[in-house]
This record gives sequence, C-alpha cells and structure tokens, in this order.
Amino acid sequence: MKKINILSAGLLLILITGCATTLGGIKDEPSKYAGNDATINASVALEVPLPFLDYSLYQIKDDTDRMFLFTDKKYNIGDRIFTRVHVIGISDGKSVSAFEEIAQQTTNFLAKNKMETPAKARALSQKLIRLIATLGSEAEGSYFLIAD
Repeated sequence: MKKINILSAGLLLILITGCATTLGGIKDEPSKYAGNDATINASVALEVPLPFLDYSLYQIKDDTDRMFLFTDKKYNIGDRIFTRVHVIGISDGKSVSAFEEIAQQTTNFLAKNKMETPAKARALSQKLIRLIATLGSEAEGSYFLIAD
C-alpha cells in the first residue's frame, strides 16, 4: 500500500510540474502570455528587497531562462517556486512608453487584486519600473511576473 501512495505522489508531482510554463516559453511567445496568468516552476537566484515596502523583486531561473518576479511573498535564494503568476511588461523594455505601459499594467494588477489602493499601486509601480530600468541588462528587457 505504501508503494502505491509513493507512486501516486510521484506521478502527481510529474503531472503538476509538467503543466508549468517555462520562462523561456514566456519570452519566446510574448503575445500568448502578455497580460495573462501562467504557472511557473523555477528557483530563486537573487533577491532585491524594495526598501520600506513589503515587496521584493526576485530573479528566478529555470532550465530555459531567467526572469524577475515581483511579490510580497518571502523566498530565500535557492528556494523552488511552483506558483501561478501574472505576466507583466512584455515589450521592448527600452523606450519610455514601454516602461509607462508596464507601470500601468502593474498598477492595474495590484489594484484589481486588492494588493494596494490605486494610488499606492501607482506609486509602487513607478518605483518598480525605476528599479528594473536601473538593473539594466540584468533585467533582460522588461519581462517580469507578479505573484499575489
């Protein structure tokens, strides 16, 4: 009986992780994922805490790519993350209008999901975009994810 439970748990894990979207897949098909939710299975490579806020920006990675994850959840470097995220900011990541578009998407998501009031969401979005712009090439354009 114990062998059957272990086998069942193993098969369930394979099915669950098999349903995850790769970070490379998100970048390869931006029109499919932009503004939509996806399930990811990645590990934490870097944490960038946002001073005086309850949020952090994490660089996450899988076998295909790296991307940033913005969340109020707390992770440690090396942690494995299997979660549903919202894809934000698929664009060229270089122009002012691209960053403004990303800020608006972020504001809308935070307010819609009641993570912040609209005014706080806008201020937080602006800080996040400045941080991503400062990170430059580390941000690899303007791809990032939000987990609520």
